[in-house]
Amino acid sequence: MRAAVTADALPNISYAMDHGTITDVTATLADVHAFQALVENTTKPIIHWGFGVDQYQDIVDIAAAVRGGLEALQQNPFLILYSESSPPLRHSAEAIDKAIFAAKVKLPVIYTPCTFSGGVAPATMAGSLVIAVADSLVGLVACQLVNQGAQFIMGGLISTMQMSSSILSYGAPELSLLSAGLTNVARYLGIPMFSTGGCTDSKVIDTQMAIEAAFSILIAGLSGANIVHDCSYQEYGATSSLELMTMDDEIIGMVKKILGGVLVDDEQLAVDVMDRVGPGGHYLGGAHTMSHFREFWAPTLISRLRYDAWVAEGSKSMGQRVKEKTQGIINNHQAERLPEDVLAQIQAVIDRAEAREAAVQAN
Repeated sequence: MRAAVTADALPNISYAMDHGTITDVTATLADVHAFQALVENTTKPIIHWGFGVDQYQDIVDIAAAVRGGLEALQQNPFLILYSESSPPLRHSAEAIDKAIFAAKVKLPVIYTPCTFSGGVAPATMAGSLVIAVADSLVGLVACQLVNQGAQFIMGGLISTMQMSSSILSYGAPELSLLSAGLTNVARYLGIPMFSTGGCTDSKVIDTQMAIEAAFSILIAGLSGANIVHDCSYQEYGATSSLELMTMDDEIIGMVKKILGGVLVDDEQLAVDVMDRVGPGGHYLGGAHTMSHFREFWAPTLISRLRYDAWVAEGSKSMGQRVKEKTQGIINNHQAERLPEDVLAQIQAVIDRAEAREAAVQAN
């Protein structure tokens, strides 16, 4: 719930996503309960996983209740389903079934391999890209055979294995380079790209976290990826950090400003303003400055205070400011509440799923 609340409050976090690791589809309804927590605590679009088709149906039924019916959800989806292959070049029945399910219910799906050079892919970046593209296209074919024109998104996590520790590195420069390469392939094919950024191998809020998160977000943005995920993932994906999500929100704001480029027209060139001010003058109080200075990107975490003012505010480090902002969101932010009748429909889906789960456990 706290993750949904935090994502809802941060203006540059465009969607919420929860991702699970339990593989026994009879063991838990964590995926369904997680989706319930998301829809009840954020109004932003959601990317969501599920253990199997039964849980996917529960999730879609909840989403349909929120939107006002399945047809309304299909026409204006706020949910993207998620399925993952088992590279290299293997696809479980569950993964394919979930891709086919999404195509049948006419909702978008992300079908992604988790590919790392030197582990489940060759130790060369070009070879890793071949594996990633091949595994992605299997999901595409499955979707299109069921429903030609089905909404499909490729991409995912592609990085390197750190040979000294055997981790899949979330902070490696190769992650950004490989993701950009996969984005180029996706753009060539005309398929939306699910890229990676805003993550780190660091275990704490520190300089390493900031460096790795910033570089990966910037490269993902510059590459032209359509969706960037794993903001808030730290410790090579083993941990999720709300503080990192808050820091990522600031970084994303900076990157969005960079991606906006420089507008060039008569008003922006301001040659007439230069003529009026003349050599040696200043622009501080001019009407043109007053009209445009709010276009400058304004930080919410990065400090631009003079030293004395920074000391007067407590000499807080970036890490302290991140923690305070995150805690403030958790304590004070409230997402828009769903109508009571919708909440009742969601609970009915949950009750049905739990009854099904109890019957499975009894057998």
